[in-house]
Amino acid sequence: MSVEDSNAELPRVFRACISYLTQPSALAEEGLFRVPGSVKQINYISKCYKEGAEFDLTASCQDPNNVAGLLKLELKATLPERQLAGHDLGEVMGNGGDDEAIKATLAELPLSMQVLLCGIFRLFEKITLNKEKNKMGADQLAVSVGPTLLPNMVTTARLAIVRKLVEQWKDIFTEEVVEKSSMLLEKPTETGVLPPETADVETDVGIDGKKKCTIL
Repeated sequence: MSVEDSNAELPRVFRACISYLTQPSALAEEGLFRVPGSVKQINYISKCYKEGAEFDLTASCQDPNNVAGLLKLELKATLPERQLAGHDLGEVMGNGGDDEAIKATLAELPLSMQVLLCGIFRLFEKITLNKEKNKMGADQLAVSVGPTLLPNMVTTARLAIVRKLVEQWKDIFTEEVVEKSSMLLEKPTETGVLPPETADVETDVGIDGKKKCTIL
C-alpha cells in the first residue's frame, strides 16, 4: 500500500488544512489556533468539503485563523469523545508518562487515526519552532486544541502529553505511521478558487467525476 493509499480513509480536508498551516506565512501568524476565525467562513468551507467541491484551499482562504478553526472543527467531528482513549492516556501520564505505555495506548487506535494524530503533532512542532513570531508554544497549543484532541483529561495530564508528543512524535509513533503522515504535510494538487459565500454558486461534475464550483 502506498503512502497516499494509506490516507484514503481520512477526509481530504485534513491534508488541505495541515499542509496550509505548515506554510511559512501561516506559521508566523500570531495566536494561531488561539485566535478564533470567522465561524461563518469556517462553516462554509467545511460545507463545501462535505459536498465534494474541488478547490485549492491556499488560493481560497487568506486567513490562517479560519483554516486553524476549520481543522479544529473537523477534528471534533471526526474524533468521537472516546476515540483517543483520553481517560487511559490520563492514567498513563499520571503514572509518569512512560513512553511504552503511551505507544501501546496509541496503537489501539485505527491506523488512519494514528496517522492523523502524527500529522497534527508534526504540525504542532513546526508551530512551536516559530513561537517567537506566533507566540504559540506547546503549552499554549495544549490549552487551545488539547480539549478537542484529548477530552475528559485533567489539564495537567493534557499539558504533559501534548508537550511530550510535540517534542517526541518521531519516537512515540511507529516508523510506518510517521512515513504515512508525511503526505498530510504535502500540498494537495487541487486547483480552483472557492467562490465567496455570498455568490450564487453552481456545482458541476467534471469529466474526472469531481465536483467543481463556479460563480454564476
